[in-house]
Amino acid sequence: MPIFEFLKDYPMMHLMLRSGEETCNVRCVMDTCSPYTIIPTSVLKKLKLDTSDTITEVYLHGIIHKKECEAMAPAYMLDVEIDNHTLQDILVVGYDFNPNTGIVGHNVLSNFQLTVNWKQRTISLV
Repeated sequence: MPIFEFLKDYPMMHLMLRSGEETCNVRCVMDTCSPYTIIPTSVLKKLKLDTSDTITEVYLHGIIHKKECEAMAPAYMLDVEIDNHTLQDILVVGYDFNPNTGIVGHNVLSNFQLTVNWKQRTISLV
């Protein structure tokens, strides 16, 4: 059972992403309110993905629905590995909220039982 610690006020974890033979690790914030797993565009480049690999575009917006908070982002089907547990063909969106950090959304987290220990500032996945 992997246990992940908070970094500052955010529950963090590392994902290993795979596209064909290419792999890349990315640090992510767990976000149970996000429907998608979102990775920085720099990771897309490391995985050698480009517009020809896009399977669809996803409409992104924050809690506040304003035009300046909206964006279209490319989506890809990737394998996602968390602590030696591989999820195949997961929809992953490329967008730069932060160029060094991604978001793990409920399309990945829903494959696990998630437990938050607020006192110890840890999250476990089963």
